Amino acid sequence: MALRRGPWRILLSILLVLFTVSPVAAQNFRGETGDPTVIDGPEVREVRLSAGQVLLVLPDEDYPFVAGIEIRVESGASPVGQDYALSVFGSVDPPASPGINNLAGVELASTVLAASGRTTIVVPFQNSSGIASVPGAMVADSADPATGAVAVQLVPIMKGMSSEALGRSVPVQVRPILRPVGALRVRLAGDPGVVERARADLNLVIDGRPVETDVLLELSPGIYRLRATASDLLDYTGNVGIEMGRVEEVVLPVEEPQAQVRFAVPSVAEVFFDGERVRGRSITVPPGTHTVLIRLGDFSVSRQVALDRDGTYRIGLDLDILVNRD
Repeated sequence: MALRRGPWRILLSILLVLFTVSPVAAQNFRGETGDPTVIDGPEVREVRLSAGQVLLVLPDEDYPFVAGIEIRVESGASPVGQDYALSVFGSVDPPASPGINNLAGVELASTVLAASGRTTIVVPFQNSSGIASVPGAMVADSADPATGAVAVQLVPIMKGMSSEALGRSVPVQVRPILRPVGALRVRLAGDPGVVERARADLNLVIDGRPVETDVLLELSPGIYRLRATASDLLDYTGNVGIEMGRVEEVVLPVEEPQAQVRFAVPSVAEVFFDGERVRGRSITVPPGTHTVLIRLGDFSVSRQVALDRDGTYRIGLDLDILVNRD
């Protein structure tokens, strides 16, 4: 029995329309990969790419300042552009090992290289504020760094290219596009028990604004006044400079207040401090009231001494000749 062709044609038309308007989730491509280029600072990265090679770019999740990347290819004076196209993909999972790999990603942009001179593609990142326009640049679709790397590949335009053409390489620069902020992170350092005591009484402010330790605080570039106090364990005031795209780390040492004591006594004398014998002739002790005992043979003398924070003291033994008339 012959099938009626009308309904099948209608169904096929509908499927073709759906296929055309539906976004493609991923595109497979193949190329030679190396270790990913990790963006963990404002510096420009530069590599050379030849046909089929894939440059993987991955922002460091601990470096939050990247709003996008600018990919710049310098063709120079040679007519490289007549041979190659530059393709950029997003959401690419870096392969387990370098070499020839099958990859998948969302194509963000593709353009034929300039015959000579410069080709620039700007890739904005999702959830970033607007990026200033770059003269002469092609703006790609936005990429989501949370879903994978950005892949850059040099693709031959036509088959049957000469070995000389396939062997050409071009310099590729990856420039991070930074958000106009830097960051501050304040840490406390010292004996863990003393640090915990300091945290319980910590007052940490920058330009009068309360901040927390061990937290990345984004700030506009500039000079700020940092103030930190914690009972008698910490007292700090200083200026902090914030630069765009950089994290300024401030480490505040926290320690028990101390006093320095040196004993000026004969070498045969025994010295006891708060009941403990002193092995040597100098000690570091907490400020406050302490008991010092000095023993010289059968003779001993004891007294209490009051020591101030950060004070330096010299404790000696004053012996004198007594003359009495009978």
